[in-house]
Amino acid sequence: MGETKRTPLWDNLKFMLIFLVVLGHLADYYTPESRYMRMAFLFIYSFHMPAFIFTSGLFCKKTVNTKNYQRIFSYFVLYVLIKIIHWLARFIFHRDIAFSLLSESSVPWYAFALFAFSLMTIFFKQFNPKYVMVFSVILALFAGFDKNLGDKLMLMRIINFYPFFFAGYIVNKEKLIAPLKKKPVMVISSVIMIALLAAVIFQEKRLYDLRPLLTGKNPYTTLKDNLVNRGPLLRLGYYLGSSALICCLISLTPQRNFPFTPMGARTVQAYAIHCFLIKAYGSMISRHITRPLGMGSIWLLVILIPIALVITLMCSPKIFEKPFNFLLSPGTNPRASDE
Repeated sequence: MGETKRTPLWDNLKFMLIFLVVLGHLADYYTPESRYMRMAFLFIYSFHMPAFIFTSGLFCKKTVNTKNYQRIFSYFVLYVLIKIIHWLARFIFHRDIAFSLLSESSVPWYAFALFAFSLMTIFFKQFNPKYVMVFSVILALFAGFDKNLGDKLMLMRIINFYPFFFAGYIVNKEKLIAPLKKKPVMVISSVIMIALLAAVIFQEKRLYDLRPLLTGKNPYTTLKDNLVNRGPLLRLGYYLGSSALICCLISLTPQRNFPFTPMGARTVQAYAIHCFLIKAYGSMISRHITRPLGMGSIWLLVILIPIALVITLMCSPKIFEKPFNFLLSPGTNPRASDE
């Protein structure tokens, strides 16, 4: 049986998003001291995880609708695998042996979230999607007041990001692409992305106060005192803004094949492996770049972009594809369908 032809747009988008994940994690090493890295962090985190999660929702339809618990459980196995990779990196480079299976503040959380999102959607799909969306958003708006939610079972992030996953699940890909690829919409999308870039450049200090909202794992009490009571309104604004930016990304993503396009089908392995290389960079390479350039130099950001690209490419070779495909879809061909 031949493979169903993949859609280049989605693989291009996935590759771009995994590259931004890597670049965002690199930039975060320097955010305490570098305003340029704070700008990069704000730009990337304003949309990259919502877009990643929305895309995951788009492609979970078959898994959810057929109640493919084998694949859903594989997300938990993936989570444990990434936890082990992350633990090895911390042990090798920082001699940190701490390990907590069901609590996570770093990279592995996303795999566990996919496990939870899929199970939640199997339950919620029996209800009117409009009611589910409203309920999930309202729950997230008020969850920020609960200081007990956090890294345990990744509950805060799961609640805060679930609306994006469910939105992806209920959206029809073809109906979504058609209007977004109209020229006027593409022009507007370009203007919006340029406006976002201008905002993070000229309003970096004020916008960086909103960092706790962008990561999705923090209660409102981590915001500045004058912003705590505005938490629900700020999160609602974040939802609306990120949703618009996701549409802009899809609108501006090319629909043709590039040399990197096939790597967009391997974002799972790239996400799993990159945490090790990020730790290696922070431990072995970072100081050799920051010392000669200085934390205040824009060249630090300029150099990090190709480094992030190299790490992304190193995590995306075809040689790693089979073991990760077997992990997620044992006995099947996961590339055989866009669903």
